[in-house]
Amino acid sequence: MPCNQVVVQTAHAIMELGRNNKLSLELDHPHLVVCSCKDEKELIEIYNNIISKNIECYKFHESDIDDQLTAIATVPVFQQDRKHFKKLRLLNLAGGAT
Repeated sequence: MPCNQVVVQTAHAIMELGRNNKLSLELDHPHLVVCSCKDEKELIEIYNNIISKNIECYKFHESDIDDQLTAIATVPVFQQDRKHFKKLRLLNLAGGAT
């Protein structure tokens, strides 16, 4: 997926959090971390792993590409749950995105 589309898909997933009232104005400004994966199958596996840890996660399906799952976003995650994300790859736009 082109880098500019990765940014758009990320924004769509975050908007899903807002639509579901999961972004509180009372919270300190959270860190935003964007991770990458190789394809939809891996993204589904990541999503399933996150929800298995009882962390709320929202999916975004892109209607322009056959309703493919293109991005997910979690509710703000705090110290005790950050460990579940350590093995994920950070997005590296310099190396291109997939």
